[in-house]
Amino acid sequence: MAVKKAKDSDSEDRQRAQQLLTAGKLDKALTEFLKLVEKNPKDLRIKLKVGEVQARMGKTEEAVKAYGEVAERYAADGFIVQAIAVNKLILDLDPNRKEIQDKLAKLYSSRGMKTPEAAKDKDSPAAPAAKKTGEIPAVPLFSDLNQEELIRIMAGLSRVKCNPGDWIIREGDKGDTIYIISSGKVAIYKIVKDENLKISDLGEGEFFGEFSFFMSHLRQASVQAEEEVELLEIKREELDKMVEEYPNVSDILVKFYKDRVLDTVIAISPLFRGMGTKERKELIGKFELKVLEKGQVVIQEGEKGDSLFLIKDGDFQVSTAGAGDQPVALATLQSGDFFGEIALISDQPRTATVTALTRGRLMVLSRANFMELAGRFPKVLEVAQSYLQQRAEHTVSTIMTLDEGGSDEVVV
Repeated sequence: MAVKKAKDSDSEDRQRAQQLLTAGKLDKALTEFLKLVEKNPKDLRIKLKVGEVQARMGKTEEAVKAYGEVAERYAADGFIVQAIAVNKLILDLDPNRKEIQDKLAKLYSSRGMKTPEAAKDKDSPAAPAAKKTGEIPAVPLFSDLNQEELIRIMAGLSRVKCNPGDWIIREGDKGDTIYIISSGKVAIYKIVKDENLKISDLGEGEFFGEFSFFMSHLRQASVQAEEEVELLEIKREELDKMVEEYPNVSDILVKFYKDRVLDTVIAISPLFRGMGTKERKELIGKFELKVLEKGQVVIQEGEKGDSLFLIKDGDFQVSTAGAGDQPVALATLQSGDFFGEIALISDQPRTATVTALTRGRLMVLSRANFMELAGRFPKVLEVAQSYLQQRAEHTVSTIMTLDEGGSDEVVV
């Protein structure tokens, strides 16, 4: 009980200090935050508040000192994104303090960043991390950069703050920036058949917005702040300079872009919608990519089937043989749709033909991998069986409609 009361008291003290800051009572707020620092000397967020209050009071030197201590601690512990964000606060107060960027890069380098020589030699291992794997959050955009490259990137970043519920980017809008999360959490949403579907959550050290760099500047998803969020922003022209100077940056972006495209396709597919982000990432490695040209037949009715197909991009027509073996169109499938589950589950020949209407790419999952997945996630098999029944009923209904002289245009 004593521990609980202490925690409650600490929370109340923090709340009181924040209320004083919000009310503009800076002297009293500073006193309260300094008391909290004495009680919680390892809590860097409280020290950040001390710097914030001092900055608002015009005590620039004191604020710079407070921020500098926090930035160095973050960098030494491997939290480079948070360190860079605090560094930006220092530069906002005093643009001449650019030497701190070198200091942060050197500190981060000592925690396992590659040396310039190691970065150039892909077979040369990076220095060992000072902490055990998992204790320091990964920073994918920075993990393969050497010290020189990191300093260059830091100079081109700017800070952005968002409140809970703020839409940071909207699907379909033009975009020319990438955001790195220095604190807080965001949710990724994508519109799928008029539904705003939540794809995933991203937290500290992760980045988003790279899709617009590969998709004609248009945002391919929406991003909303789930709590108070602080971001580091890289504008396109700055990133283009970085990519020209340091090809490593481009390689990292391309890799994450490809992985996220696949992850998004899996996430929006009704077959895998119940899976979490971690499970989806595991699943990506199970698929093989297949490219189809316009007019190419993917599967043929009557053939034996041993694979499931998930559409990454392109349009595909599903048809079956009607009277006189004339093809009857059953459906047009697009990104996120799947087919081939009937032969996979029933071990019967393919019940329809699928043809590429445009050039497209498919993610192919073998029967063995599908059944292993179904064993771990029974819902996947349930959804597949449900679609199997729906599609069988739809095929019968379509053929009966044609026999009765109805329309031969079928869209699912």
